[in-house]
Amino acid sequence: MTPKLGPQTDPKWRGNSGIYLKMSYEMQVLETHDLPAMIDGCGAVYEVKAPLVVACFDQLMWNTYEIEFKAPIYDARGTKTANARFTKVVLNGKVVQLDTEVPGMTRSGQPEAPGPQPIKLQDHQHTVQFRNIWAIPRN
Repeated sequence: MTPKLGPQTDPKWRGNSGIYLKMSYEMQVLETHDLPAMIDGCGAVYEVKAPLVVACFDQLMWNTYEIEFKAPIYDARGTKTANARFTKVVLNGKVVQLDTEVPGMTRSGQPEAPGPQPIKLQDHQHTVQFRNIWAIPRN
């Protein structure tokens, strides 16, 4: 949920946040419900691909992300052989990303690395809120 801010607030600061998979790849969280789809708006793979549709809700409303992610593949020597992909991302019931390849870490992400890495929730010192976070491994 993004915080309540005045109408004069710069759109880039309306609850600016993110969800990082493997600490490297950011799905943007930002209250941009009344703006066009942007490469750094809600539902974007940050600075990689704008969302297919604008699906975020207004301030003080809970948003629901369902993120299906495929980690990059590394060979036995630790060389990356396939990029990470957001295979399907649904925001509030609408598909915002579909088979989006991520060639490397997004800005502010940690360098790519083989093996398991944690999820990171970013807040940019905004009073965003997260709840009901589930991580379900799939093969």
